[in-house]
Amino acid sequence: MKTAEEMIKIIENEEKDLVKIYQGIKEETDNQHYLEALQNQIFAIHELMDALEIERK
Repeated sequence: MKTAEEMIKIIENEEKDLVKIYQGIKEETDNQHYLEALQNQIFAIHELMDALEIERK
């Protein structure tokens, strides 16, 4: 049987691993929001270019 100190070390290591996983997921989520914002900006620019092209004709 493991001592309480050994169990605490194991739990601490597992917690560190979970924090790393959480941070990785959070970064991916943040990046996804950033990419969506960029896509929206690109779409808006295309819409503006189309409107200007129609107005030019």
